[in-house]
Amino acid sequence: MSTCFHSFIASLGIFAIHFWLSIRFKNMIIPIAIAVVCCIVWVFLYQGRAEETYYEK
Repeated sequence: MSTCFHSFIASLGIFAIHFWLSIRFKNMIIPIAIAVVCCIVWVFLYQGRAEETYYEK
């Protein structure tokens, strides 16, 4: 539960930044483009650092 709570708190910061960008720019495309670029950069930075998850049957 602790990991879930920390992930939720971290996502609130990301939502706050995205909300601020949405208010700051009248054009809707700019905040969406920034969010997509950040997601792509995050994938490249996080690549290979995740632990493998094994699911039992």
